[in-house]
Amino acid sequence: MNKTMRSALSRVLLVAVMAASYWAGVEVADHRAPEPNVFSFNDGFRDAKWDDCQQGYAAACDWLHDRR
Repeated sequence: MNKTMRSALSRVLLVAVMAASYWAGVEVADHRAPEPNVFSFNDGFRDAKWDDCQQGYAAACDWLHDRR
């Protein structure tokens, strides 16, 4: 098998693996961009602790105080 055939076969195999991964639901992490959902999750958690604190849960109030 010559070099051109090996290169073409390698590309076909790579595409097949990527397609199989996609169909199987495998996600590949992309480390180039920050996760925007992390900040919204943290904000939501802080809001939940604020609600807990207003309901009289002292540990939630302490957690909020420590994060200021």
